[in-house]
Amino acid sequence: MTSSTQYKQTEVGEIPENWNVKELGEMVSVIGGAPFKSKDFVSKGFPVLKIANVKPMKLLLDDLDYISNETARKYENAKLKKGDLLVTMTGNRYGGGPDSWVGKVALFNENDNYFLNQRIGILRQKNNNNEVDINFLAYFLGSIDMQRRFVMIATGAGGQANISPTQIKTLKIPLPDLIVQHQITSILSALDDKIEFNRKMNKTLEEMGKALFKRWFVDFEFPNENGKPYKSSGGEMVESELGEIPKGWKVKNLGEMLELVYGKGLREGDRQEGQYPVYGSSGVVGNHIQFLVKAPGIVVGRKGNVGSIFWVDNNFFPIDTTYYVRTNQSMYFAYFALQLCNLSNSDSAVPGLSRGQAYMNPLISPEESILSKYDDIAKPIFNQKKKLKEEIETLSQIRDSLLPRLMSGKLRVPKKGELNG
Repeated sequence: MTSSTQYKQTEVGEIPENWNVKELGEMVSVIGGAPFKSKDFVSKGFPVLKIANVKPMKLLLDDLDYISNETARKYENAKLKKGDLLVTMTGNRYGGGPDSWVGKVALFNENDNYFLNQRIGILRQKNNNNEVDINFLAYFLGSIDMQRRFVMIATGAGGQANISPTQIKTLKIPLPDLIVQHQITSILSALDDKIEFNRKMNKTLEEMGKALFKRWFVDFEFPNENGKPYKSSGGEMVESELGEIPKGWKVKNLGEMLELVYGKGLREGDRQEGQYPVYGSSGVVGNHIQFLVKAPGIVVGRKGNVGSIFWVDNNFFPIDTTYYVRTNQSMYFAYFALQLCNLSNSDSAVPGLSRGQAYMNPLISPEESILSKYDDIAKPIFNQKKKLKEEIETLSQIRDSLLPRLMSGKLRVPKKGELNG
């Protein structure tokens, strides 16, 4: 930011003097979703997005409901257009983190015919308005400061919070000219593109790890002493309770191979901001200044999201809705082997995953020499995943630190030619 930049004080704070302050309602229309009922949903048809599909700055296009042609015609106003900005109008006031807060925003960029369920609003740019780039608006409304602002203006009792179209339309935002908006979104989207690329790479590596495990320990095509696939090259097989297995291997119960250890209670109010992730049955639920388990680790959902399985690269704190894994064998093998087990709860009278039931799962127990060779191949895959996750965290921190400074004008994007003097 050059010293020549002048600022002015406004109702949204100090901004550059050549920026404006606008109400959202001047630039976008706020359209509500449709009040679909359970009887409206069919097995296939037009997909419907609901609140669970809207995450902070991201849409999850899975676990969708569907409506028929007839229902779609009835609720034509709830049909989405590419470039619509979605905002959740119901959510949590406090607790649960931004993922569950009221006011989450995400851009809809699909070409298909999607419809929107109630309690989600569509922010659609007005036809005669060319003052705002919808991507700029998404970044601004998706910033943590604006997420907190949505929570603060929401009404409702207890932890439940609601925002109305009127509240959204009367929100005031600082607005630079379109060129600056495009420059800001270009910087932020470049970071987001790299983050998304890394996430996709990590997903690919996870699939590679699964494929390797299946080839060695399900298909029994691990390399023999000559480096050829064991089973298809005539490797000796013997009968077992799980069918034919390689000679020298055994079948053991899960409880003979690893221990599921109870996590420890740590209420949200008792957590102190720190570097160690806190794991619940749905994944990371916060962080703390202390850890309970050294990495690498495996977390298994005990209550809530029963049977969920997470690999953890850093020292961590599993809370009492989880188990964590303790074993003297390969952690890489244990991670994928657990995914083959039945970790559901068969006793509806007792909530949560029973260790006794889980321990009864039969598993292949390979020879130690084979597990050692497997670890040599699996370890680089997991190390690369860890490296990509760390890069995602670094890029996210850079983006999150840049976003408020760019959106307030405190950090100015150089104009073309300025960097060359």
